[in-house]
Amino acid sequence: MAGCKTKTICFTNNKGGSGKSTTCANLAFELTSAGKKVLLIDGDMQLNLSLSFFDEERVLEMAECEENLYYAIKNKRDLSGYIVHTPYENLDLIPSSTLMSQIEYELFTMIQREYVLKKCLRSIYEKELYDYVLNIARKWVSEPYCVDGWRLDVAADLGHSNEFNHQFWKDFRKAVKEANPNALILAEHYGNPEGWLQGDEWDSVMNYDAFMEPVTWFLTGMEKHSDEYREDLYGNSEAFIGAMKTHMRSLHMSALHVAMNELSNHDHSRFLTRTNRRVGRVSYAGAEAASENINTAIMREAIAIQMTWPGAPTVYYGDEAGVCGFTDPDNRRTYPWGHEDKELLSFYKKMIAIHKKYRILRTGSLKFLWNDYQGLCYGRFSHIEQMIVVLNNRDEGREVTIKVWPAGITRMEEVSMTRLIRSSQDGYNDRPKEIRARAGMVNLYLPPRSVTLLYHKDKIS
Repeated sequence: MAGCKTKTICFTNNKGGSGKSTTCANLAFELTSAGKKVLLIDGDMQLNLSLSFFDEERVLEMAECEENLYYAIKNKRDLSGYIVHTPYENLDLIPSSTLMSQIEYELFTMIQREYVLKKCLRSIYEKELYDYVLNIARKWVSEPYCVDGWRLDVAADLGHSNEFNHQFWKDFRKAVKEANPNALILAEHYGNPEGWLQGDEWDSVMNYDAFMEPVTWFLTGMEKHSDEYREDLYGNSEAFIGAMKTHMRSLHMSALHVAMNELSNHDHSRFLTRTNRRVGRVSYAGAEAASENINTAIMREAIAIQMTWPGAPTVYYGDEAGVCGFTDPDNRRTYPWGHEDKELLSFYKKMIAIHKKYRILRTGSLKFLWNDYQGLCYGRFSHIEQMIVVLNNRDEGREVTIKVWPAGITRMEEVSMTRLIRSSQDGYNDRPKEIRARAGMVNLYLPPRSVTLLYHKDKIS
């Protein structure tokens, strides 16, 4: 192929013990020493080439699974996902199987059987795919582009094996960080991401499990696609707290503080649509149903959580303007230029300003202070500074007494706190108001569908 830098060397002999595996292994090592990247393909049922680089237990494990040369050829699979990295840099291997002795008979009746291996190697040989992708990874985080990082779609699904997946992301990270140490590697992932967050693969994740899902269940009772309503999770603060604690444990501190906290995105229904608590998709419910009986007060509660929770708040275009929509593709409606929800847009701006102004919201500790059905309070705090967030998601107002001293508010004297903002069913108010804490406790009236932010900072003597 014109311009292809890949070279193929084949070692073959019908007689055993002639030195094929030994010669192949040694030549491969010498080529890597000369700066070449080498892929070895073990086609021997005796597995000798694989045994040159791995112990017998590991070789037998690879031979007994379906991620080896035999099954790839038999099923005509792309071999790029069967690559195993050896202990030596730039030296990789596609392992063999003891079943390779059968392959000639299994391919006997196949048309163009002599080209099967070539086709299985096509993506490796012709496209040089692995290195090509890594070069792309380097390119866009480098001059002159200097993008801030990579968002990786369903990153755990890449490759035919778990081993290949992890090795690829290790190589990807090395390439990216060498080009730009400050570039962020953010992966989309469902489930526990802990295996990828050991410091040598991803930096963090799109935070479905420890943000989006618990928030939408608690405030709306809706599944993120609007495919299901759960009465048992609606307003269930215990379930919310339990889910948050469980899933946050899989994120180390640095990953948690840059996790992508969204309310909506291109895959799921709009959060504002979920506030109507209606199960539906545009295909059978119709587009208009996504905007019926929505509740912007609940949306503002969610925004307040988003802007005060550990992580990186991320706004899906149009959420700030009141765009509705069921799940993909209805969630991709055009931005309503000139027809924005002005109050919602203004509230977003106020909450973003608060998030930017108070460093405690980006670096502070988190502690749950109070909860009941449809009620929740948590604190973000340091040794001198506290932000208290209180939600009432009920349809009626109520008086509550909340212990704020666990977040660092002194119990020894009366403390003046500032109410920065309060949103309710009737709108929102950002005029500062003094709230007194006595003996480390505050008494508050919480309007229907409301969220209140209180702030305090110790005076430096």
